[in-house]
Amino acid sequence: MSYEQSVITELRRKISGEFETPVRLGAEQRYVKPMLNSHNNNLEEQNILGADSVTTSWTDLEGATHVVVKYYDGDPTHITGGYYIHFITDFSDSKIASDCYFEGNSLYIPEYKDMGARFEQDAKTGEWNIVFDDPDTVSYDENNQLICIKPAFRLTRREVLCFRTNLSKNDSVIQEDDDIVISEKITTQRSDEEGRLVTKSAIINYL
Repeated sequence: MSYEQSVITELRRKISGEFETPVRLGAEQRYVKPMLNSHNNNLEEQNILGADSVTTSWTDLEGATHVVVKYYDGDPTHITGGYYIHFITDFSDSKIASDCYFEGNSLYIPEYKDMGARFEQDAKTGEWNIVFDDPDTVSYDENNQLICIKPAFRLTRREVLCFRTNLSKNDSVIQEDDDIVISEKITTQRSDEEGRLVTKSAIINYL
């Protein structure tokens, strides 16, 4: 046997014979306020249209791409209390974050602490030789006379979400000391022995 039960979805107050604007009840997106500094009416509209934002991007001398997204409409007079700011750095085309890379006939490798590679001078000849102390990273294939390099995870993308309350630094596109850090996402990649690309993401919550 089924029962029907009325569910209260709104409340209205009656004054002088007329009802005021109703107060909606419920978890539907159309009843939830949008994100801070938004000109949408509710969260449902924000999910469809997106949030107000100003995006700045550039590529540095090392090849890393920087993207900074400020979540307001670009008019400082519309900012209420502060705004979210998203710092994104993509190292995919940057050599700085690489474990090793070739340029012409030269092999570039990271510091010893990252890869277990060092240079050692021969006491007799004075020549410099490269020495690899980490067999899990670098090994020698005697049969094929090849150096096998298995780099560790390399940083490919870093994202930091902050909340900026110091509006005197509104023109800044770098992370300031007084920005409130909310969370950070680190994305790293490596190739396994079968040549498959493995991507790892880790989110750090600072609140």
